[in-house]
Amino acid sequence: AEGHSIACEGDVDGAVSTLLASLLGFGDVYLSDWLSHDRETITLWHGGAAPLRLCDPVGSEFGPRIARHFNNHKAAVLNADIRADMPITVFRLWRCDGEYRLAVFEGQTLKPRQPLLGSNGLALIPGVDVDELFDELVHAGMPHHVAVVAGQHARALERWARMAGVVQV
Repeated sequence: AEGHSIACEGDVDGAVSTLLASLLGFGDVYLSDWLSHDRETITLWHGGAAPLRLCDPVGSEFGPRIARHFNNHKAAVLNADIRADMPITVFRLWRCDGEYRLAVFEGQTLKPRQPLLGSNGLALIPGVDVDELFDELVHAGMPHHVAVVAGQHARALERWARMAGVVQV
């Protein structure tokens, strides 16, 4: 699906999030699970869907490699770490209680702390208590997928949300 906005698991608003990033010119989008977190970081993971441009280089130890799915052993997924030291924007657009909502925050990728099959990343979110952020987002109805793009795009997304009448969480 290179060059196309995609989503998995029937996540229509996730697909809309990836399409929004594409239309705003942010480049490749990784729709990831918010797998776990601590006070400063979020573990980003999914079953092999990260764009190559966001991954460690091909041929490196944790660069992209074709593999069988970790759970059902069917072909084929892409195992790869999200490259470290990359400025990122993490965001999500979703509908809840009759309105669209947007959460957006910026950070930087770090080398993942634990090896995981599939697409594996770690995001440092400076200046935010991620435990509190997670609590706020869960209570606002945010689904478990987040869109990840290279670069700092929070301001553009916030401006778009104001123009579109989307509630910012």
